[in-house]
Amino acid sequence: MTRYSSTSKMPVKYSKTSLRQRKSTKTVSTKYWQNTTKPERLKTRISGTDGFSLGRQEIDLRYTEQLIDAEQTAALGLLLKYAVEHLADGRRTLPEIVQFLWKNLSLHGLSFFTENQKISCGYATPRIQEIYACLNRYRGL
Repeated sequence: MTRYSSTSKMPVKYSKTSLRQRKSTKTVSTKYWQNTTKPERLKTRISGTDGFSLGRQEIDLRYTEQLIDAEQTAALGLLLKYAVEHLADGRRTLPEIVQFLWKNLSLHGLSFFTENQKISCGYATPRIQEIYACLNRYRGL
């Protein structure tokens, strides 16, 4: 079988067995910008006061009656994302995680949880009970 090389128009001869072997072996190429040790970044999508999704998991906050604005739900999504990425390591308990979040939220505000990036508007500070309710409904911890 005669094939042409991609760089020149010169014919290159391959045997049928080498073509089959080349097609059957799958190589996974890692791109130089991908870091295999770092987990994938989680994305949040807010759906009003009903809840939000973190990654592929939906967090339902419909029965948390004290949530009034979608801005509070957005702030809860930001806090939960920070907790999952940085605090949930198996060594901390849930009250320790919530107390850490609440202390830094009180001292530094929501900009602490954006990892040195500017925070956009559209966030309202939730209460500590709503943080507990949000973490209680997330099944990834």
